[in-house]
Amino acid sequence: MSSPCTTGIDAKVSLPSPKLRRGLRLTLGGESPKEQRTRAPADLLCSDATAPQTWPDPYHHETSPKPVFTAGECSEIVRVGMALSRSPASVKAGTATRRRRWVRNASVAEMARDERTDWIFAKIMAGIDAANSARWHYELLPVGRLQFIEYGSGGHYIWHVDVGPGVNITRKLSFSVQLSAPGTYWGGKLQFLNGYSRRTASKELGSLTVFPSFMLHRVKPVLRGTRYSLVGWVHGARPLR
Repeated sequence: MSSPCTTGIDAKVSLPSPKLRRGLRLTLGGESPKEQRTRAPADLLCSDATAPQTWPDPYHHETSPKPVFTAGECSEIVRVGMALSRSPASVKAGTATRRRRWVRNASVAEMARDERTDWIFAKIMAGIDAANSARWHYELLPVGRLQFIEYGSGGHYIWHVDVGPGVNITRKLSFSVQLSAPGTYWGGKLQFLNGYSRRTASKELGSLTVFPSFMLHRVKPVLRGTRYSLVGWVHGARPLR
């Protein structure tokens, strides 16, 4: 015997029996609570038909399959960078910007996008787009500025991440372009930390290395010679997207 229920107008309606409810659910294509609980999480959370079945490890860096810049182009970038006004590198300390040589020891010049440098930005952005499509699928904005960095003897940058509070919260990807040939300096390795695993970026001249801004990384001290690089960050319109 089915149980009656009372509606808002105080009328009595009989509910269908459990057997009939199961039949209606199967006929209409519905799912039981148990079926919903055991359904695959991806089916519940991801409705994008283009999403890959297996996402790549986000805690990894991507290096361009071949150098983004030729040896001659690297020399030209160094020439442009050396002509810019350079200053000792600084770091964020809370809301202030300070110089901490024990944290970061290098000289830095800001490189803006103009007629002289447009080709540099264009090549870097093309490499970043390829890396992002292969691994992270972030919603990215164009690169706004670059930093030309000179690491002399003893130059280094201790373990750190690039994302942070304030304007840095929307940083998605960081990148570094190798402007010095490997045999022109010793030390100065760009390294990444993933748990207990350390990985070292390529030192191939002209190569572009892209990595998530939340990933721990460092530049080991340069023991001899000079290491030149071009670095920057790609932002998104909103955090965590």
